[in-house]
This record gives sequence, C-alpha cells and structure tokens, in this order.
Amino acid sequence: MLRDPIEIQETACRLLGEYFGADRVGYAEVQEDGETVMITRSYTEGQPSLEGLYRLDDYGPDLLHAFREGRTVVRPDIANDRLLTDAEKRAHAILNLGATLNKPLLKHGELFGILFVHFFQAHEFTEEELILTEETAERTWAAAARARSEEALLLSEGRYRTLFESIDEGFCLIEVLFDEKDTPFDYRFLEANPAFERHTGLSNAVGRTVREMVPAHESHWFQIYGHIARTGIARRFEQTADALGRLYDVYAFRVGDPAAHQVAVLFNDVSTRKAAERKIQENEERLRTLFESMTEGFVIKEAVTDENGQITDFRFIECNPAFSRMTGLTDPAGCRVSELTPNAEPIWFESLTRVLASGDPVRFETRISRSECWWEVSVSRIGGPGSHRVAIVLMDVTARKSSEAALAKAREELEIRVAERTSDLQKAMTRLQSEAAERERLERDRHDLLRRQVRTQEEERKRISRELHDNLGQYLTAVMLRVQLLRKSFESGDSIDSITSTIEDLKTVVDSLMKASHRQAWELRPAELDHFGLEPALRAYVTDWSERTGIATTFDSSHWHEVRLHADCEIALYRVVQEALTNVARHAVAEEVTVTLKSNGDIEVQVKDDGKGFDPEIPTKRLGLLGMKERISLVEGCLTIDSAPGSGTVVSAKVSRPTCSSS
Repeated sequence: MLRDPIEIQETACRLLGEYFGADRVGYAEVQEDGETVMITRSYTEGQPSLEGLYRLDDYGPDLLHAFREGRTVVRPDIANDRLLTDAEKRAHAILNLGATLNKPLLKHGELFGILFVHFFQAHEFTEEELILTEETAERTWAAAARARSEEALLLSEGRYRTLFESIDEGFCLIEVLFDEKDTPFDYRFLEANPAFERHTGLSNAVGRTVREMVPAHESHWFQIYGHIARTGIARRFEQTADALGRLYDVYAFRVGDPAAHQVAVLFNDVSTRKAAERKIQENEERLRTLFESMTEGFVIKEAVTDENGQITDFRFIECNPAFSRMTGLTDPAGCRVSELTPNAEPIWFESLTRVLASGDPVRFETRISRSECWWEVSVSRIGGPGSHRVAIVLMDVTARKSSEAALAKAREELEIRVAERTSDLQKAMTRLQSEAAERERLERDRHDLLRRQVRTQEEERKRISRELHDNLGQYLTAVMLRVQLLRKSFESGDSIDSITSTIEDLKTVVDSLMKASHRQAWELRPAELDHFGLEPALRAYVTDWSERTGIATTFDSSHWHEVRLHADCEIALYRVVQEALTNVARHAVAEEVTVTLKSNGDIEVQVKDDGKGFDPEIPTKRLGLLGMKERISLVEGCLTIDSAPGSGTVVSAKVSRPTCSSS
C-alpha cells in the first residue's frame, strides 16, 4: 500500500495519463498569493516537464475565478477558443497546449491545488474522462492528505506534543468499547489536547467515557468509531452532536495495536461556519430570487484587455431575465459587447472604463438608438482595485422622460401664454395710459377752449361795441343833430326851403344809418348764408371787404359745384375766411388777395395774400388764429397755415364732404 504522498500523486498521474493517452498529467500547488501555482513533478510521455511557477491570469481571466468557485475548466480547442485573447492563446502555445482539462482542489472553500491533463493537439474530452479525472483528483489528494497526517502522527513525541498542545483543532485519543456481541456502545477518552474543551465544552474528560459525561450522546458516533477501530480505515466526515448542540468536521483514524481499539480523532466545531454557510446559502437564494424577478435589468460585464493591458472591449458574464427582455439579448454570456452591440453609444465604454479605473459608481441616462425608450444606467465595480468586472443596472425611465418632456412643453407653453398675456396687458396699459393722457389733454383743451371762448366772446362784444360806437353811434349823433336843427327851424319859423333842406339832409343821414346797420347785421350773420349758401355769401363778403379795405381781391369758385352744406360747416368756413381777411387787413400789409372755394372732393377754402408773412412755428397768442382752428376742429376739419417772413401767407381750411353734407 502506498504511503508516501508524492508517490501517491505520481502514480495517479502516470495511470491517468496512460489511460487517456494524454501528453502531460500533473498536480499544481497554489502558492500563498493565491494567483500563482508551482509544478514540481508531472507525468509526461517523453516530453519536457513543466516544473516552475506560473501565473493563472496569463491563461485567461476566467480561469482563476472558475478554480476558486470549484468549477472544472475544459478547453478542447485552445487555438480556436473565442473566449481567449490572442495573448492568452500565445501563452498556451508556449507550453505546446492544444487542449486542457483542469480540476481544482479546495479545502474549506480555499483553492490549494489543481490536477491538470494536457494534450498537444485539440481533444474532445468525454464524459467518462471528466468523471474519472475529478474522482482521481479527490481521492488521490485525500489519500495524500491522509498519508501526510499519518506521518505527522508518527513523529517524535516532542514534536507530537508540541503539535498536540498548539493546534487549534480539537484532538483526542479514544478507546472504543464493545459489548459481548462485539457492538460498540461507548468510548473512553485516553488523551485530549487543550483545544478539546473549547470545541466540546467538556472538561476533565481523560479517563471518563462519553456516556458518563453526555448520557444522550447519539449512537451513530459509536458505530463510526467502532468501524474505524475494527477495520483500520480512516474516515473524514461531518456529523452533528445534538446532545452537545454542535456540528463537527472530523478526521478519525486507528492507531496502535488493532486489538486495543484505539482511534485518534482530529476535529473542529464547525457549527458557526455551517450556520454562516446556511445563512450565505439562504442569502444567495434570496438574491437569486431577486435577481430573477426584479424588473430592472441587471448584467455583469468583464473587461477584455490587449497585450499591453489596455481595455479594448467588454464580455458579458451574466444577466437576469429583465435585462434580456429590455435588450433583446437572450443569452449573451461569454460574448463580447462589440459582437452583439457594435453600434453602442461611446458613453457605455467610457463609463465602464472610468468605473474600473476609479472605483466610483457612475450613473447616466441614454436614449436607445432608433427608439423612444430611455434607460437610466448605474455602473459599479465588483471587487477592489485591479478588478475587471462591473455590475450594471438598467431602469426603463421612458415614462418619466415623457412626463418631463410634457411638463417642459407645458411650462414653455405657459411661459408663452404668460408672455402673450403680459404683452397684451402691457399694450392695454399703454392704451389706457394713452387714453388717460388723451382725456387729460382733451380736458385741458376743453378748459382752454372755454377760456378762449369767453375771451373770444368778450373780444366780439368789444368789436361790436366799437362798431356800434364808431359807425352807428356817429350816424345816430348826426340824426340827433339834424332833428334838433329841424326843431329850431320850426320854432324860429324858417322858410320852407330851409326846413326842406334840413329834412333831406336828415333823410340822407338816416339812409346812411340804415346801410351801416344793415352791414353790421350782415357781418354778424349774413342773410345770404342762410338763404343762398356758402358761395354767394363769401362772394358778397369778399367784394364788400375789398371795397372797404381798398385791397385788390379775387374770389375764385370755378371748382365749386352748387351744393348746400350743413349750417355748422358753412358758418365755420365763412368765419375762417372772415377772420383770415381781417388778419390780412390788420397785419399783412398785402396788395393782393385771392380767396378760393373748391368742392371737387372735400370742401376746401383758401385765403392767399402777398403780404409780409410770419413764422408759424413761433408760438402766438392771437385769438384770430386760435379761433379759426377751433371752429374747424368742431366740424372735424383741419386748418393749415403756410407762411414765412416776406413770402405772404396761405390759410387753408378743409372739411370732409360726408361731415358737411346737409341733413
């Protein structure tokens, strides 16, 4: 029977290699850094061995990860393996590897060794080869481990005692007790190390049986230890001790004379670890349930680097169903991003590389090409610095984006409406202010008009009074004088001829008084205006005015068509001409005047003189000019004065025909 651990491993490798026809079979031991392996011996069919140190990352980033998870890695055709980069394929080619099968060996969840099978050419491994390799790895390594343990137990007493006292595992040497039917029913503690009490809670156990200390101790313990004591077959197992409330990881083997029924027991209380493992398993199940049922898409990606260590792409590792529904990628695991989504937006690659470099999570929003869908993307690094994996969560935010767009549009429309209303209100305010200013101006004008009207009336009264005094007054005085003379003639008995002469003289004065009275009444309100209209009245007035002033005057009505106007319009235009001629007589020093009356379109009257003229821009307080403007404005007409010093004056009054039409 083989006892040497190295001999056990070498024999297993040789037999496995010959059976498979493999080119190389061996064991690699994982070093303390957990990332490199040492190969010291291996079976080779006349080929160079691989003794030395190797980095597992050189042969693919998934390799070490799979080993740590306890997964066997099979690569039947390395040269055409699409999961390997060119650099990784070259690393395999250096070792002349065409196909590999690697079975990891774990202890307490830690990777400590690898059994490898190499072919120089591509090779399709059968299910039988896989099962045989895995069983060989487990059994030979366990056998080697047991052999090492047995050697350790056979060391010198000093070294044994040091180990006995210092190891963390509980250790005891027991004598299995059998009844008359050769059935194990109890066992006695012969030796126990200090860690024994910590792992069992039992003190002063040496010399006592377990039944004495724990009467309810389960019988299956006696069966296991009894079988080891009788057969000498060591055994590693896990078993509960319900009476102690603990779970043990046990390695038990027979020692000494088989007839002594002594068994050495090396054990650990793994209750806490197992509870933690159960908790981890429960958490993993809950996480898996969440992973499968969550509505957000979730995917893990791994960076792909070139020979210089630069990230060139990302590979899909795992995704949940929601991710597949959202993206349409049903089974992307193992594929590169550039293969499945060659037109991906640059923000994806930039964000993932930034997260791997800094370790800081990144969140961004992106719109799916040729779609109305929006995603909110959260990216986080898995692991610490140097990790090549990221976790990505996708959330469909299309509805929120639509709401935001609708809200933004509504806000924009509201701002436009507010601006429009503000503009309307501003216009209305401006219009109201303008109307208010206009009303204020009109009120001022009304007051001014009233004041001017009062002044005009007073001036008119003064003029009439002056006319009565200067004209009619002198004629009345002459009449009085003639009447007095006539009375004296009667009283003194003057001759008939003298009296008749006085009477004729009185008659002449009375005739002159009547003519003056008639002219005065005509100037105040010409009868022709009422009976015959504007044109005859103006013609008569202009003729009389020319005779009285001695200024040559022309009256032109060649463009006047016989028409009667509204009385207000006729009197307004008449008074404008009357006032304009009065100003000419008083101020113009004119030699020639032309008065024109037209009715081609609107009604227009014009008074033009060749007098000295004046500057219309210089403000004036002459009531004549102001009166003319007011009279024309009352009939919705307009008055214009065109004059300049030394160039005469033209006064024009115009009223629209509809306004002047006689009702």
